[in-house]
Amino acid sequence: MRADICNSIVIMAEVEMDRNTVLLMIMQYLKANLLTESFETLQREAQLTFSLVYSKTEVRKAILEGAWEKVLVLLKNVSFPDRIISMLYCQIIQELCSNREFDLAAYFLRENAQKAMASDRARYTQLLGIIKSRKLEEWNVEQQRYELADEICSNTIEINSNTKLMDLICLGSLREYQDAVYSAKVKQPKESASGKSREAIPMMKSKPKELPMTPYITTLAKKRSTDEKYHLKTAAYSPDGSTIATGSIDGFIEILDAATLEVREDLGYQQVKQFMLHEHSVLSLAFTSDGNMLCAGDASGLVKIWRITDGKCLRKLLRAHNTGVACCKFMAKNSQVVSGCYGGLVRIHGLRSGALLKEFRGHTSYIVNVLLLDSESALLSAAADGTVRVWDVASSTLRMKFAPRGDLSINSIWQSYLNPEHFLICTKSCELIVVTRNGELVQGMETEEEKKSDFIEACYSSDGHWVYAAAQNLRLYVFDAQDGKLMKTLDKEHDKEILGLVPHPVEAKAVTYGMDGYLILWEA
Repeated sequence: MRADICNSIVIMAEVEMDRNTVLLMIMQYLKANLLTESFETLQREAQLTFSLVYSKTEVRKAILEGAWEKVLVLLKNVSFPDRIISMLYCQIIQELCSNREFDLAAYFLRENAQKAMASDRARYTQLLGIIKSRKLEEWNVEQQRYELADEICSNTIEINSNTKLMDLICLGSLREYQDAVYSAKVKQPKESASGKSREAIPMMKSKPKELPMTPYITTLAKKRSTDEKYHLKTAAYSPDGSTIATGSIDGFIEILDAATLEVREDLGYQQVKQFMLHEHSVLSLAFTSDGNMLCAGDASGLVKIWRITDGKCLRKLLRAHNTGVACCKFMAKNSQVVSGCYGGLVRIHGLRSGALLKEFRGHTSYIVNVLLLDSESALLSAAADGTVRVWDVASSTLRMKFAPRGDLSINSIWQSYLNPEHFLICTKSCELIVVTRNGELVQGMETEEEKKSDFIEACYSSDGHWVYAAAQNLRLYVFDAQDGKLMKTLDKEHDKEILGLVPHPVEAKAVTYGMDGYLILWEA
């Protein structure tokens, strides 16, 4: 076999051909004859990669049918320009989101697409926003599949019996072959700044690839003041980040412009001072995925569903809980609400009927947050009793329970955007921790101060690269989410205890609110 290849090189030397064409012919011959090890060795040593596929027809058919697992297998180890790889990954992730497979889309984006889409930051941010908001605008799936298939097939060379190296040599058609190669627009992948060529499309990877770091919050941008007696108890961003809803101790709900922190007077009811109102303190808020409705839970256990455009109350869940509603979220395509209360119960209510559908018992103190996992088939709840519990939604049974820091009270819990199996937990201590779903410790984060202050709340930045934390000493801290390194300590701006910290869903911003009556916008 090696003698045949050597003789072939001698024969080709008598014909005017460039190095890349010669190498391509040899690599095609090796791949067509399933000499995989020799093919990979030559490709690696020559530092040259070509887009070779066994059947363009099969690749096109798989793309048009949306058989993405098959597409990835067919294109394994095939090299494309970053633009085409980005198109492919974007198509796969958008179709996963169309099928409500948001957790799988997040996993695929994190494990496969990060490096390939690093040069297409706008598209990456758009996909991340879709996954986080669980909202996808209408799009022409079939048309985009055809466009993708055309791009991929026009940038590949098909391996078949007519292109085997020995056949071509025997036919004396080297010049014809060379012309065919260039007419097919075969290009050597451009080198990056580091001198390495682009990677081929990978199969599923176990280790996430890093994106260029985005900015983190560093300075105060806006400061809104209200009377301390009417300070905020909760706040929430709309999914697109354009609006902030706030709930106060006196029961008022205000809709603010997220950039200016001013009341949105384009909403007629707010212009005439007719705000959405509860009789008791508003403790929790959550938007629907489209940002059109708002769920509000108050200190009496009442849950109301409000429409943002006209401020009308669409539904009241009068006996949602017997104690204050500490947290709430929409689920099941905005047809249900899951909420946790001060009494330690988690409940799911149907919005059409108002009926109690599910109840999850076990916590002995107030619920600090609930997270929906595995396409809403599982529910995670964390409470001030120091425990985290994972429930099966269908059967209401407990799947998993762990206490990340023993009896230490949990103040907040956030799921990582970059790795959905990791959770950031803020306990009543001077250390933040990241754990797996099974409670295994991944890493810890703490300040470098000699006299450390307990943390009040912590969250991930919009892209998941940073951790923001508020402490009892009224300071904010920024940590690197990957290695836990302290990156920044922000100046004190609150005069009294910080009650909440909410990250912007898209941009490098966050808001804090406290007992001093201030709502503060932080930005990079």
